[in-house]
Amino acid sequence: MRPSFRIFCTHSARCERHPDSHPALLTLALGIGANTVIFSVIRNVLLSPPHFKYLNRLAIVFDVNRKTAGPDLDINPSPGNFLDWGQQTRAFDQLVAWRNWYHSLAGCAR
Repeated sequence: MRPSFRIFCTHSARCERHPDSHPALLTLALGIGANTVIFSVIRNVLLSPPHFKYLNRLAIVFDVNRKTAGPDLDINPSPGNFLDWGQQTRAFDQLVAWRNWYHSLAGCAR
């Protein structure tokens, strides 16, 4: 072992014996973990390109109900319609459903 690493290990072991150092070590560990998670998410979501083979072939498919909605209002398809489209279509290699869910932790808005 290198001398600097040996000194670090002995100092760490000495500090571990003192109960006053536990909150500091816990805070340091949580800070390093949170920093790692935040930067991993930023790198994978914002900085790297999407992991699709043919990005120019992506399409968004909406359902239209002309009786209840206006001509410019597109709605998300029901799960039954989505499953039917997946079984009946030959135009798409693959269909994937995604829906936004909005929740409030503050209670009901009145």
